[in-house]
Amino acid sequence: MLVYEKEVDVKQISPDFMALDKIADVFGVIVTAPGDEVDFVSRYFSPGASIPEDPVTGSTHCTLIPYWAEQLGKNELQADQISTRKGKLWCFNKDDRVLISGVHALSNDTNIPCVIQTAGVKLDQFNINLPDRNSFLSSKQISQLKYRIYNVAYHLRLIVSIGIKLLPLVSTIFRSPPKIPGPFYNTLTLKKNFFTTTECLHLHSIPPTLFPLSGSSPYSIYLGPFIDESSVHHATNDLVEWVQSKPKHSIIYVAFGSSAQIRSNKMKSLIDGVMEFLLHTPTASVLFAFRKDNYNNYQKIRGEMKNDEYQRILSDEQRCRVESSFVPQKWILQQNSVSLFISHCGMGSVGEGLYFQKPILCLPICTDQFLNAMAIDHTGVGASLFIPPTLWQSLLRPDGFHHYTFLASEVTSKLFTMWENTTYVKEVQMMSLKMKHAGGVKRGVEEIEFFVNVHGDLHRYMPFSNTLAFYQRYMLDLILVCIVLPIVIIFYLAQKFCRSNMKNKID
Repeated sequence: MLVYEKEVDVKQISPDFMALDKIADVFGVIVTAPGDEVDFVSRYFSPGASIPEDPVTGSTHCTLIPYWAEQLGKNELQADQISTRKGKLWCFNKDDRVLISGVHALSNDTNIPCVIQTAGVKLDQFNINLPDRNSFLSSKQISQLKYRIYNVAYHLRLIVSIGIKLLPLVSTIFRSPPKIPGPFYNTLTLKKNFFTTTECLHLHSIPPTLFPLSGSSPYSIYLGPFIDESSVHHATNDLVEWVQSKPKHSIIYVAFGSSAQIRSNKMKSLIDGVMEFLLHTPTASVLFAFRKDNYNNYQKIRGEMKNDEYQRILSDEQRCRVESSFVPQKWILQQNSVSLFISHCGMGSVGEGLYFQKPILCLPICTDQFLNAMAIDHTGVGASLFIPPTLWQSLLRPDGFHHYTFLASEVTSKLFTMWENTTYVKEVQMMSLKMKHAGGVKRGVEEIEFFVNVHGDLHRYMPFSNTLAFYQRYMLDLILVCIVLPIVIIFYLAQKFCRSNMKNKID
């Protein structure tokens, strides 16, 4: 973290990302200074990432907020992210916790709800007709009664566990909004947060084929990945020449993003499995893109490797190439010489891999990557090295699946299954067609302009079913009047008739 004296110093910074990327242990650089109108301003640079300058992340604010709270001697802070994708924040520092809330610049500048661009659609945790993100149920399974019952039980289990964890924080949450009127007072009051509904425009990239949607809404638009193929450039270097020299469908591309770290046992199984496959497939080659700790881990495992055949392949630069710095991933995936993509299944990598028609072998590491891996496996556009726990194990420990393991033989077996398999190729081609048809960046610009022109109000375009009340949407009023009420009346009349007959018999 670099601290400057003035806000203008932070604004004027223009870093050399290529030079930063070569520094061994730099994942990100925070630049901050006291603000002219707020308590502090900040920018965040991530060398080698797909977005080199990103709005300051939540984890970064866990560093910034305690620092400025100590420097300024107060726990309630106002901040401004002055990156290109700027936004204003209100921050609260309490013991070992940090609360962050804010307003995106678009909302401030145009006086409309903000626009949110995400890779995937956030599943509705309270919609039991959709599988919970950690239950590992597919859309096909959720149509069966036994899995629907399990899904309800899983939802209840998760809601109760979250509720128990939130109870001790209730008083903190109620005390957290600003008490003194200021730039964010009206936005962040509890009344505003709980009783005002603001619709944001959600633009998402991952097709609903992978993740089932709860319903249609004009505020949620699928655009496909934000990829402009005409702008996917590359500089001529050894890597580019190596990729271009390979035959069609002969390269396995292995990459795990800029920050995901693979455990040593998984790294060893992966390398051994890929080497065994190459040993039996002379026409294939592999490109490893390992960043920082992953590269160090790879070097350690290779140094301890005792299999001479594997060492021979790893030493053959025509069969195996290892890159430890930034690689042009979009360009690599665009090449016909690449046949398969082994990925950690981050949303960005999934979108790029499917867009460029590359079947994916999934090795998820954390967060939503497990859900992505299961979706890819279920839809047939790839396979996964992650085998989910049993339903009972998942119910007892919803978060107990992260430390899964796999064998080298499983890697080899799945590579043989996927290699030049027309079933996977056809499925991923269909998925790619759907993604490209969605419109991408061009349509995204059009949708945002339209959203601004209608002042953020799309309710007039809402599907009729979405305008109905809950009881109307599920026909509860009709069921009550047409079914329940007649049954009650018939039952009442039948009971009265029986009593009348009984009385006549007694008389």
